[in-house]
Amino acid sequence: GVKTVQAEATAFGDRSMGWMYSADGVWENAEDDDDNIAWARESWENTKAFGHANRSYLNFPGHGEDSELTRSTFGSNYERLTKIKAKYDPTNMFRFNQNISPEG
Repeated sequence: GVKTVQAEATAFGDRSMGWMYSADGVWENAEDDDDNIAWARESWENTKAFGHANRSYLNFPGHGEDSELTRSTFGSNYERLTKIKAKYDPTNMFRFNQNISPEG
């Protein structure tokens, strides 16, 4: 099963998390932006305490996809991935979404 894959064997790493959570804010009117964005961010912050070692599933785009989140999500694999990135993409051409910079 997927839980038997060693964390160092793939970029995704540790697969031992037993559940996934996503806070999705969807609305139609621009005048509701502030309230809905605040709700989604508050929901995200309130659930961090239940996360697994400060990790997140990065295929949920939106608030929070910063370099620190990316670094913590890849955990111990992050340093290895920066070396691979430096070797195969030293100019950081593929830099969208949850970017791993070749500089680390």
